[in-house]
Amino acid sequence: MLLSRSTCLAIAGIAPVALAKLWPYQSFVTEPTFHPPVLDVTKTGDELADGLILFTPSIQSLKDINSRELAGAMIMTDEGELVWYGETATPQTNLFVQKLDGKQVLTRWHGQGSNVGHGYGSVIILDDTYSPIYEICPKPDFISNDGKEYECWADLHESFITDQDTILVTAVNTTKADLSSVGGPVDGWILDDWIFEIDPKTNETIFSWNSLSAGISLHLSKVSIESNNAGNGSSKLAAWDWFHMNSIQRIGDKYLLSSRHTWSIILLDRDGNVEWYLDGSDGGNFTLPSSDIFKWQHHARIKDSTESPLQLDCFDNSNSGWDNGTNPSSGLKLELNTQDKSVKILHRLQDLGDEIYTQSQGSFWSLDNQNHMVGYGSIPKIKEYGPDGTTRMTIRFGEDNLVQSYRSYRQEWSATPFYKPKIKVHNQTVYMSWNGATGVTQWDILAGMSKDGLKSIGTVEKKRFESSFNLTSPVPFVQIAAYSGDKLLRKSDLVSGF
Repeated sequence: MLLSRSTCLAIAGIAPVALAKLWPYQSFVTEPTFHPPVLDVTKTGDELADGLILFTPSIQSLKDINSRELAGAMIMTDEGELVWYGETATPQTNLFVQKLDGKQVLTRWHGQGSNVGHGYGSVIILDDTYSPIYEICPKPDFISNDGKEYECWADLHESFITDQDTILVTAVNTTKADLSSVGGPVDGWILDDWIFEIDPKTNETIFSWNSLSAGISLHLSKVSIESNNAGNGSSKLAAWDWFHMNSIQRIGDKYLLSSRHTWSIILLDRDGNVEWYLDGSDGGNFTLPSSDIFKWQHHARIKDSTESPLQLDCFDNSNSGWDNGTNPSSGLKLELNTQDKSVKILHRLQDLGDEIYTQSQGSFWSLDNQNHMVGYGSIPKIKEYGPDGTTRMTIRFGEDNLVQSYRSYRQEWSATPFYKPKIKVHNQTVYMSWNGATGVTQWDILAGMSKDGLKSIGTVEKKRFESSFNLTSPVPFVQIAAYSGDKLLRKSDLVSGF
């Protein structure tokens, strides 16, 4: 079923706000600073996976747009209803449900971006009450390419909690290097990508690795320094972004990383030595079924094992800002035989009726029911594919070349916030919401002539982020109570009904 923008608005009972010129956004009486996008959802009716949609929409261009109000970490249903809106004063990426100490947590990066698609910030870990329990804030002696000093140096690209209850983050240092062998200056500047494995409880670094010290040849970069597409190395601001690491995963005692600008997915041993690398253009240590099976890729993940053959997933951008329009982007599932170094393409997930050319960002996520979720990064679309590769759902959340989400996921999440539900009375209507609560089934409206004389005057089934109830007449005191079935979860503050 296709839900048009106007249909989505009618179903949600919300109004667009004039923050974006081209796309409607939601607004709420109880949470006036929340402005999630209206979702344009198409479903075929085939089985979808369980779970909620997690993404971090933001604005690509700041012209004529209040990007701070339109950006945030968000959890929504696949019908377009907001579940949780995470506000910060700085940009956010990579909202993700993970496990720490056996319990579900939410992780998200927030910080400041650079001019070359990196960032400087920290990773916040929230428990299932949305209380921040840890902040991952690496403080290496680094130089930024914009010349600014930052308190925390975690890059925006990765925040992966391992089975060992450590967390992997990326970071970027701007440093001097002799670039004459690749056509650059002898006394040049380069971006050096780092991995930090950190104990979230202490911020102690357990393991670190960097691309320049690993002995990886600069000649593997697919971005020539002469082109100046990723800097020419002439200054800190123009530092050459030769490697551009955008994902890390720990598997046992090994580390899998994705290097966008070398078109490579690399496995490191426990000491940081390169065990093998898969080059999307010529295979690297592997033999490809054909040339150029992926390029400019993101979000590489091995599924569950380091034993051969391996199942490797990634988002194949096949496009960049200077190399685009030839092949559409796709979710790519490969089988790697690490014994004979052969590669098979198991699935390439594309919507042939809606080819998408994603120049940056993107994600590929395998779901429990064998479906797959593909987030298209710089193109504001999310698609869920069935096991047979057919498209079962498409979500659009903005206009192309205006709105983006670094990664997008479908995951199950259950939470009861530590804070109270919100209530506001306006023109004899009681509005109520509880940002992030997943278990509320109904609201009980309490009213009375005194604080101690409150009685239930009605109930409202919770179907939307914000519910409402009409008072028959003004009343001095009003309160709402959130219920899950017959269980009282929390009451709001007491407010005036006038």
